[in-house]
Formats: sequence, C-alpha cells, structure tokens
Amino acid sequence: MANLWMYCLQLLLVLGMVLNMVSVQGQDPFGPEGGRKREMVPAMFVFGDSLIDNGNNNDLASLAKANYFPYGIDFNGGPTGRFSNGYTMIDEIAELLGLPLIPAYSEASGDQVLHGVNYASAAAGILDITGRNFVGRIPFDQQIQNFQNTLDQITDNLGAVDAAQALARCIFFVGMGSNDYLNNYLMPNYPTRNQYNAQQYADLLVQQYTRQLKTLYNLGARKFVLAGLGRMPNPRNSKVKRAYLRVLGWVTSWEVTQDACDGSGGTLGPGPDELGSGCYKWYQSDLATHNEDVVSFKWVIIIPQVSVEESLKELIVLPISSRSRRARVGVLQMGCIPSILAQSTVGGCSQDVNQLVLPFNANVKTMINSLNANLPGAGFIYIDIANLFEDIITNSKTYGFSVVDRGCCGIGRNKGQITCLPFETPCPNRDEYVFWDAFHPTEKVNIIMARKAFNGDAGVVYPINIEQLANMN
Repeated sequence: MANLWMYCLQLLLVLGMVLNMVSVQGQDPFGPEGGRKREMVPAMFVFGDSLIDNGNNNDLASLAKANYFPYGIDFNGGPTGRFSNGYTMIDEIAELLGLPLIPAYSEASGDQVLHGVNYASAAAGILDITGRNFVGRIPFDQQIQNFQNTLDQITDNLGAVDAAQALARCIFFVGMGSNDYLNNYLMPNYPTRNQYNAQQYADLLVQQYTRQLKTLYNLGARKFVLAGLGRMPNPRNSKVKRAYLRVLGWVTSWEVTQDACDGSGGTLGPGPDELGSGCYKWYQSDLATHNEDVVSFKWVIIIPQVSVEESLKELIVLPISSRSRRARVGVLQMGCIPSILAQSTVGGCSQDVNQLVLPFNANVKTMINSLNANLPGAGFIYIDIANLFEDIITNSKTYGFSVVDRGCCGIGRNKGQITCLPFETPCPNRDEYVFWDAFHPTEKVNIIMARKAFNGDAGVVYPINIEQLANMN
C-alpha cells in the first residue's frame, strides 16, 4: 500500500509539472500574469523630456525634479524622478518589448546598459537654449553625447561587430519638441517668437531634429520611435508664468521688503544661488502649511530682461525657504491640462497657440518619410500623441475615468494652480483621474497610450506600430 501511495504521489507531481508547462506556454507573455518572458529587441534607448524622464535631473542643479513623495506613490520603489504616480509610457513599452525597466543614464552602470538606457531630462529640448529658465537640464545634443559614452561601454563589452549588429535591432525612442515651444518660443524672456513665425520656427526645429536623428543613425541606430506633439496651451494667458515652490502650503500674506533691481532692469546684487545675478524683487511672506502652522520665508520675483514696472503676468515667482535649497518646478505640458484650466478665464486652451505646433507635426511626418526613403535599413515611426490623448478624453468613461479636468495631486482651482508638493496627500482613486498633477498624466493614461502605440493602427502610430517595428528584420 505504501508503494502505491508513493507511485500516485510521483504521478501527481509529474502531471502537475506538465500542466504547469502547458499553462506557462499558453500565457500572454505581456499579460499581467505572464511577466517578462521574451525579449523582442536587445535594448531600448530613450531620449526626451519630463514625460519620460526617470531620474536624470535628480542630481542636477535643476528646478525640474520629481524625486519626492507623493511622486512614485504607486511605483515599486517609490519616488525615482518620474513625473507620475507610477509608470511612464516608456516603462510600459519596455515591458511590452519583454525588457526590464530601462535605467536612467545617471544611475546605469555595468551590465545594466545592455538592455538600454534612458537619457531623458525634464525641461530639455531640441535646441540647446530651450528650458534655461529651469537652470539644469540635458538638451537633446547632450543626451546624444551621453549615448555615445554608453555605446563605448557596449562596444568594449561585446566587441565592435556584435555591438553594431545588436544596436541595429534596438529601439530608439525619442520624445522631443514640446519644451521648444512651451519653454522657449512662448516665453517672454526668449527672443525666438520675434525672430520666427510658426512655420519658420517649425522648419528650424525639424532641420535640427533631422541632424540629431541622423547622428544617432550614423552611430548605429536603425529602429526609431518618434512621439509627436499635442495641442498647446498658452502660457501668456496666466498672471504668473511659473511658480517654483520650496515649502508646502499656500501664501496668506506678503509685502515688499527689499528691491534688488533698478527701474531699468539693471542688477544691484546677486540673486538666488541657482540662478546667479539678475533682476529681482524680494518679498516677505507668511505661508500656511497643511498642519496649519504659519511659516515666514522670503519670496523672490525674478524679472527676466524686463524692468520692475512690467506687469505681474510677465514675472516668474520663486519662493525661497531658509531651511531648504531644493525647488519644485511646474512645467506646462501639452493640451488643456489642469494648470491651464486653472488659469484660463474662459475655461479652455488658446486655439491660436494650438495652431503653432501644426507645422512642426507636419514637418516631422515629412521628415520621417524622407528618412525612411533615404537611410538604408532605417525604420522611423510616428506616435500621434494628440490623437491618442483626444481619444482618452473623448471616451473617458469607456476607459474608466471619471475626472478629466483636474489633477489628482495639486493645489488650487482644478488642482492645477500649484503642482504636486512634497508629502501632499493625493487623491485615493488615482485610476479614475486622467491627470496626476497639474501637468502630467497618471500611470493609467501612460499605460493606455503605450499599449496603443505598441499594437495600434495607423490612426495613432504611423506607418507601422512598435510591435511591427520590433519584429522588422
């Protein structure tokens, strides 16, 4: 009898192993239960701005950072520098490709780089001068130089021939251009708008963009995914261009205590540590924190290239806490986001500014067709972010969203007047929100857009999708 029981037990164990093997083989390798099973490409290399930055600005002297709670509240590992409650679009695409999460360039080392590197930097643009109001950032040209450093490591590891063969199969994801409008062309302290009309500026950007993409091609890249631009808000409609907050709370009172700028815009003294000399006005302010304490601290009004008499709508406001030298910056992103709804007197975006990006998107599509035709072995595809996001807003209930006009984490009207502050309590039902903060989408939106870009039709990704690009020989 004992031998019979032992035989039955062994039979059950073998049968269980067989059934488990069958079950695993039948799983969706990209489904929630399947995990990362098959690498469709050797690696993915990522270039872009705050929508896909995962920590490259953390150690920079930059005002564009997201390495504090509640950012990352739904991310395994907490705050990392991602401008999201959890995944970015890139994180989901990496998993769909069967890759591990791509490390930030600032943190990648050793064998980590063999699956790819993320070079994206909040406030970065196609043009080097873009985003300088945020001080530290890594423009696209510098991101490409950082990739060259990584390429040297890969070549040393694999050898020149194997490295070149592997690189030709990798995905190169590029999401650039939004800051070249929002934090360059539309900024009052930039001369760009006086130098170029919309078409001329789009031509300038895409000429530079083409050169940069060809540089990546000459370094061995072959499979490119380019993210387009969405509709533009008009930052000139706001009374305050940008609010940089170093403490948690809101202003209850303020008064002028020192004028550090003469009437002609000249400099009378140095400004904040991160910004150097400039034209400033200092204010003393009381701020009510969320624990109802009142904290006194100094605010500085930075007046870029204008005199003190300029209206408040031309100013940049930077609160400075004596206890902290770190800053949080609010970056205006694409579309009718909470920060724009909070500022608008009519509750909508500026259609005039929306038209600004149309020449850029049209030029990029033309560029893609040209590059595909003229660069041997290259495959360039275009993600129509505007269409993707419009679909999510239009069909929000179908996707399970109940809140489309305010952020999950933020302060003021539409949770968009001040973006998500350190240790602020966000909404509990984050999967029902389209926007995480005043400027960026929630993890759920990022995942939806990533999946549509991965296997969607030509209405959202052109001329083929990411999955087809990955399988292309």
